[in-house]
Amino acid sequence: MKEERMFILNMLNEGKITSDDACKLLAALKTSDGGSSSSASDLGDKVGKYAKDIKDKVSKMAKDAEPTVKKYADVVSDKIDDIRENFKAKKASKPDDDEIIIIDEEEDVREDASNDTSGQV
Repeated sequence: MKEERMFILNMLNEGKITSDDACKLLAALKTSDGGSSSSASDLGDKVGKYAKDIKDKVSKMAKDAEPTVKKYADVVSDKIDDIRENFKAKKASKPDDDEIIIIDEEEDVREDASNDTSGQV
């Protein structure tokens, strides 16, 4: 009996069943406590019914959530595509690192020449 109660409480803790479902299952366990084999059979039927109800609820929730999940997945995918395109455009508009170094070296040479106080260029 204790194992069944712990199993029900674990399902509740994991969010697999609602508190109402857990109460019904625990009540069903309590009524079968000390009963005959027919009440154990009744308990099995009740647990089976609640398990089916839970399965149906979870399936409905997943089906109801599917369009919303798909919508947001599409939004995220579009945003990623936009970011990728922006990155490609910025990369194409910037010179390579080697070009930046060459430009910097030419500017340094010009600066050195203009700062030369000996009069030689």
